[in-house]
Amino acid sequence: MADNEPRISEVPTGLVVAVGKLDKRVVKEASDFVTSHAAGEWGMGPYTGGRRAPTHDEIAQLAFNLYESRGRQDGHDVEDWLRAKEELGR
Repeated sequence: MADNEPRISEVPTGLVVAVGKLDKRVVKEASDFVTSHAAGEWGMGPYTGGRRAPTHDEIAQLAFNLYESRGRQDGHDVEDWLRAKEELGR
């Protein structure tokens, strides 16, 4: 294992990420990894309230519906994605 490769350990209260050398790219990768897994890819995250995280396809479908409801106006894809993710997360 390289010195700058993140090492992730699961503990009873969550995940621990250890990195030998702090490299911006490595820290970003570790952050993305932890975020994606806390969002439900390993099961329930600690703050889901008992609900599963919405799937990529569910978010995509709602984002597309938002796009269509606006008359298929381009340029709002990120806004639609984030809104769909938020609405499904409630």
